[in-house]
Formats: sequence, structure tokens, C-alpha cells
Amino acid sequence: MLRIIISGCNGHMGRVVESLCNADPEVQVAAGFDVLGSADREFPVYSSPSQFTGEADAVIDFSSPAALDGLLEFGKRTKTPLILATTGYTPEQVAQIGAAALEVPIFRSANMSLGINVLLELVKKAASVLGDSYDIEIVERHHRRKVDAPSGTALMIADAAAQSCGHETEYVFVIVDVLEWIVTKRCVGIDEVKDTHLISLFLQQTSCLSEQLGFRVG
Repeated sequence: MLRIIISGCNGHMGRVVESLCNADPEVQVAAGFDVLGSADREFPVYSSPSQFTGEADAVIDFSSPAALDGLLEFGKRTKTPLILATTGYTPEQVAQIGAAALEVPIFRSANMSLGINVLLELVKKAASVLGDSYDIEIVERHHRRKVDAPSGTALMIADAAAQSCGHETEYVFVIVDVLEWIVTKRCVGIDEVKDTHLISLFLQQTSCLSEQLGFRVG
């Protein structure tokens, strides 16, 4: 039996992870971490990882960057592997994760879906073939519950392109109400579009709320 702790268990993503665990007879939710606590769950919920004294095989985290310190401390203290699916980390927090990974197994991804990870490979190939002759622009639109911008997925795509384009790049991020293409050479443009009619040729990864199951299964 695989014992899982769900960090951010009261959130939308955390509840989907819970439903997946409940559907698998080989998986048990040992506990949940959430700053709000909870009294309506079938497993104990702790507002801080330090309060948990049991045993678990892994922590799956869909919470917020504010929870990182407690999770890393818990992982290092108990040697419990951490799966970090939270986005919006600062560069300093990413460095913290890298340092902690020397002491405890950590898997981090801003997007767990198979489709996006296939898309990353396509982006790398396109950037390496097209090189400096083409500009790179990432345009994203999200549902109203999306908190961080640019999204972790947009940054993953930008990183994939930057690593493969063959020259130094910098990221330029703009939030726009009406999209205007302003491209500077050797920049990766990341545009968060609030409301626009967009006609273009593009690689598209589309998902709706009913399709988000694939993100957690991944």
C-alpha cells in the first residue's frame, strides 16, 4: 500500500488527487496539509507539516509557494520524497529546492500532463532548427482561477525554446488587454492576454476543467 500525503488538499487540484487515490486500491491518503485545516475529510488534515508524526511514502504538493519552507523542512527531516506541482516559485525558492534535492528525492514540474511534455520536445526541435532567423512569442490565456502569471507552463515552454535556439535570450513578459506584437531580437516574449481576438498559426495545448484529470494522473 502506497501512503500519500496531499499538500494543498483543500484546493481544487488537491481534491482531484484525493479522488484518484481513492479510486486506486493500492494507494491510501495518509494525511493532508493545508493552512486552513479541515473537518470534513476522511483523513487527518494538518495546518503545518511539522504537526504530522506518522509515516508516508511521498508528499504530492498542489498548494502555493508560501508552503515551500515547511515542505522542504519536513522532507529533509523525515526523508519523505516530495512531488512539487506548485507553480510561481521565485528564483530563490527554486535554488532552495535544488539544495534540498541533495538530501531528499524531489520531483518538480510546473505541468504534469503528457501533452505539454510532448509539446516541450516539439518546441526544442523547432527552436534548434529555426534558430536566430525567427522570433519566439508565447501567448497564453487561462481560466479565471489562474493565480500566477506568467504560468509555470509558459515558463517551461520559454525555457525549452531558450535552451535550444542557439543564442543567449532574455524573457520579456507583458500583460495586455488587446494583443500587440512587439518583438525584440533575442527575446522570448511571454504575453498574458486578458481579452482579444487572436488569429495566428500556432502550436496549441488546450484543456478545460473537465480534462484536468490528465494533469494529476501524469
